Amino acid sequence: MQSSRTFISSLAIMAIIASVVWQRADAQEKYLSCCTRVSKKEVMDPIIGLEVQRPDKLCAAAVIVKTDKNEQFCCSPHAKWLKPKIMEFKRKLDRETQTKPSLLSRITRSSQKA
Repeated sequence: MQSSRTFISSLAIMAIIASVVWQRADAQEKYLSCCTRVSKKEVMDPIIGLEVQRPDKLCAAAVIVKTDKNEQFCCSPHAKWLKPKIMEFKRKLDRETQTKPSLLSRITRSSQKA
């Protein structure tokens, strides 16, 4: 009886260790509540948002990249691919804001028509 409990306990511990090792094998760190680890692996999906995380006691210095697949990744601020992607993202935002009329201009135009 005791040996079967020991065997089951050993299997449970091995399963936990295997799942932790498997999760760490993923080079991109997904964002949870704060980035405790970062990755230099390039995010290939289109970026729809960025957030800078300053380091503190629990969290690492990171750029949190949000993708169009509703994922968030903890990226190293020193990753070589990051600066060009940020510039591309900013250009895209600039183009979008230039083509969309502002709320104030829409309100002004609609009140002038009335």
